[in-house]
Amino acid sequence: MNESNLFLRRLLSQRGSYPIIAAAAASGQLHFPVTLFEHVGDVYRRVETAADHDCAGIEELRLAALVHEEPRESIPKLLGAAGVFDFAPTVVAVTGGFGRIWKVRTEGDLRDYVEVNRPHLASILLFELAHEGQLIPELERAAEVGGLQAALKCWAERLNRRVVRRQQDPA
Repeated sequence: MNESNLFLRRLLSQRGSYPIIAAAAASGQLHFPVTLFEHVGDVYRRVETAADHDCAGIEELRLAALVHEEPRESIPKLLGAAGVFDFAPTVVAVTGGFGRIWKVRTEGDLRDYVEVNRPHLASILLFELAHEGQLIPELERAAEVGGLQAALKCWAERLNRRVVRRQQDPA
């Protein structure tokens, strides 16, 4: 594992690291060939805000935020090149599953979606909430079917508190 890979791993383990990752990637200090822009940073910060401080798998969710706008088929190769292929199961599940909730139309489809994504459902729902920036009915329905209503409610409350604080103190 090279120095750039170790640097990325270290940054993914630290809260509030997106500005450092973006600057290091832009300067070439971090060899991570993804396009980072404002939306990616917003999702990264919202993932951190919604998640518990001791959230298991937070590194993988931060990484999913960094790569979620990349073509899905390129993600495993990107993760391998960055020395974080061990994060691939969660990152690939999250980036592959988060946008699909919008396509669920029937209760049967919803049950199928939850069952197929069950191993990573909590991560997918947390990421979807962070991506949207607010609670949506599709998330609430999936959380109900998946038994994650309490977790989703906590994540949404944390995210909402951040929004309220930013509105009160726009500086």
